Amino acid sequence: MRERLYRVGGEEFMIVYPNATLQEALFACEQIRQSLKKYQIHGENITLSFGVCRYNPKDDYGSLYKKVDDALYLAKERGRDRIEQCNA
Repeated sequence: MRERLYRVGGEEFMIVYPNATLQEALFACEQIRQSLKKYQIHGENITLSFGVCRYNPKDDYGSLYKKVDDALYLAKERGRDRIEQCNA
């Protein structure tokens, strides 16, 4: 699995896992989240929230981005430092 990392906004990044299953992507994100928990920046623990979606051929960039963004904000609303997957 060869991932690609993109910066989307100030503190938001997108990781694309071509040809990965949803479960593989969820596992990879959890590994990243767990591995960075032990570090601090300016005395604050690093936390990561993820929105994870599986690509649907019917999606264009805008619709896929919206689904991922909605899942990310759900993770933040539910307490941060967690992973939420898309409903659709």
